[in-house]
Order: sequence, then C-alpha cells, then structure tokens
Amino acid sequence: MEDVFESDGARKLFSYWKGLSNGGSLPLRKDFDPVDIPEFLRFITMIKPEADGDFTVALFGTGLLQSIGHEITGKSVFDESIGFDHNVIRFVLNDIVANGTCFITLRDCDLSDGSTWRVHGLTLPLADESGKIVRIATAFIPVTTDGRILPNYDRNDEVDTRILKVHRYEIATDTLTLVPYP
Repeated sequence: MEDVFESDGARKLFSYWKGLSNGGSLPLRKDFDPVDIPEFLRFITMIKPEADGDFTVALFGTGLLQSIGHEITGKSVFDESIGFDHNVIRFVLNDIVANGTCFITLRDCDLSDGSTWRVHGLTLPLADESGKIVRIATAFIPVTTDGRILPNYDRNDEVDTRILKVHRYEIATDTLTLVPYP
C-alpha cells in the first residue's frame, strides 16, 4: 500500500483511521478524535449523510476555509464543490454509505493563475455502534514538501481538477483496488 501515497500526511491520516477499526469493522465516529490528529484538522471536512440522500457539511477545516474564503458548514456538498464533477461526488459518497468503502485519490488542481496543486483526497467512513455510516471524514492533503496549505481562491476562480489515480479500499477484506477513471 506504500505506493498509493505520495504524501506522508495522507499516509498517516489513513493509518490513523484504519487503526480505529476493530477486526475489519468500520471505525466508529466516537473513536475518531481530533485531539489525536491535530496536524490534519485544517484539511478535514466532516460530511453527514442525510435521510433525503443529500450530504451536508458538518465541519469544515480551517485550512480549507482559508482556501475558499467562506464558511460552508451546514450547506450541501453539492452547493460548494468547486472544480469537482457532482455526479462523481454523488457516486463516491453513495458508494461509501452503501458499502463502507474508502476512496484515496491523487489529483492535480490547476488554478486560473497557472499554478498547480497536487493533493491527496481521502474519504473515510465513520459508523455508529449499529454499523450505520453517520459521518464521512474527507481530507485534501497537499503533496508538498514545504508545508503549504491549499491556495486561496474564490467561487469565481476557474479550477480544473484532474484526477490522476483513484483507489478504493474495503476495510472488511483489507483490499485495495485501483479504479479506472476516465
């Protein structure tokens, strides 16, 4: 699994999440403690699956907030997903809720100023005691060596997101699969 991660930060966050699993079951939301991972808080968004099929932002990391310049907590992820295909987001989030899978992506985000930012995206399901997924922790962790956070941009900025790799991880079977992506 070492070749999946270009970022030590993404590797550490994934290992933390996976370490919360008990015998192949999904990690519990109550065990996912921000105190244990303070270096990643600024990159984490907690998403709440809603009964009507929507997904609401329950918590938005400060680094991400600084990046887009406005708060999105309480809003639908489909109202605020800059540079991302909503059909892909819906497919991934629905797969996570239905199957308890985790996705690890590597993507380049090209901004209108000509800069490119490479980030790892992680979507990490968290369950309640019954096994129902109650939150999805997502993180966009920069693949940089100088500790930069994501660039600042606003809703009117052109962001072209190119997904380079998508891996799907099934915790119950400890299986990692490279997913073909157009």
